[in-house]
Amino acid sequence: MPGNTTTDEQYCSAHSRQAAEPLIASAPRTDFWVLLDYPYPMSANVLKHNQIPVEVNNYLAAVQAALPASRVLLTRKKSSKPGSTPSLILADGRDGRAMLYEIHLDSYIDLLGVDIPAIFTGSAKAPAAIEKDFIFLVCTNGKRDACCSKWGLPLFDSLTKRYSDFVRQTSHVGGHRFAPNLICLPHGIYYGRVPLVKAYWIADRYVGSQLTLDYYRGRAAYPAPVQAAERFLRLETGEHGIGAYSLEAFSSRAEDQWEVSFLGTQDHTAYQVLIESSLTGAEIFESCNAPSERKPVKEFRLLKPIQAG
Repeated sequence: MPGNTTTDEQYCSAHSRQAAEPLIASAPRTDFWVLLDYPYPMSANVLKHNQIPVEVNNYLAAVQAALPASRVLLTRKKSSKPGSTPSLILADGRDGRAMLYEIHLDSYIDLLGVDIPAIFTGSAKAPAAIEKDFIFLVCTNGKRDACCSKWGLPLFDSLTKRYSDFVRQTSHVGGHRFAPNLICLPHGIYYGRVPLVKAYWIADRYVGSQLTLDYYRGRAAYPAPVQAAERFLRLETGEHGIGAYSLEAFSSRAEDQWEVSFLGTQDHTAYQVLIESSLTGAEIFESCNAPSERKPVKEFRLLKPIQAG
């Protein structure tokens, strides 16, 4: 893990840690995940510069345009080898609908015959669900940002020892400065700054349908204020079950203030969480490639005690 030494200061992840930038509410909004096998070295912009046929790249770009809050990723397993037949994994991370599907392809060109938007919207028959319903993603694309390979590769290697082909290296997932990043599918749960000594603990808990609030960046299916409100609620109740709450309502009360309503899925208790965001006064740079581009650090806080009824 990055420390506070002078040599680490060049890394955006170390700078973020030193600035005490909160992890929570940093998961990029994503409902639909499209994972395509890619057993080759990754470029800085691998969705444009890769060894996939141009027409397939164009189709993937069209999928992202057709599906709001979708994310296309190129991934590879430890066992992936150039020349092997690719597979396509689709993950629906929407609240209450979490599901993984896998489609085996003979070649990348076969992807042109898969209507991905129709599968997600329900207008086409979905493929069979994956037997083991989880996938772990670790961003390791050092060409995009040095932090992702420096901290991500050790995390990927460690998790692979326990979870084998259910762990994948991936292209950009958002948030280099929180490296090493771990994303748990199908729920789209993000963790950041994951220490190697905690990796198995976090992964095992996810497989057991439990969240880990330490290192938690948020659930990508929620907007940032909802991600923050969910964490406050779980800290208050001590409930870590992934499906324990459903989002009922989310509205802006004033500038930088929100009211978020959750419903307990077991006891049907309603919770009202009122939060606001403000700047901490600290600044960070988001990428190792642009250390001069500074961004203020934002934090969320409760405005009043959580109401339950």
